Amino acid sequence: MSILHVNQIASKIKDLFEDKIDMMDVGPNDKEIENKLLTRCLAAYAIYNSMGCSRNDAATSVVDGGDDNGIVIQFIIRLLQDKC
Repeated sequence: MSILHVNQIASKIKDLFEDKIDMMDVGPNDKEIENKLLTRCLAAYAIYNSMGCSRNDAATSVVDGGDDNGIVIQFIIRLLQDKC
C-alpha cells in the first residue's frame, strides 16, 4: 500500500469521525495528537463497518487512556447489555 493510499484512508476516517471522537484526555500540545486521533477514528470505523451502527454510536464506543498502548471499544458490551 502506498503512502497515497494511507493518506486517503486517514482523510476518510477523519472526515467520518473526527468531530465525534472524544479527545478530552489529549492536550493541545501533545506530540502524538494526530496519531491518537487517527487510531481512535480507525477503531470507530471498525465498529461502524462491522456492526452497522451509527457513526456517533461507533465513535462514543471508543475509549482510550492515551498512554497505555491500547484502545478499548465498548460497543459489544453495550450491545449485550441492551439485549439482557
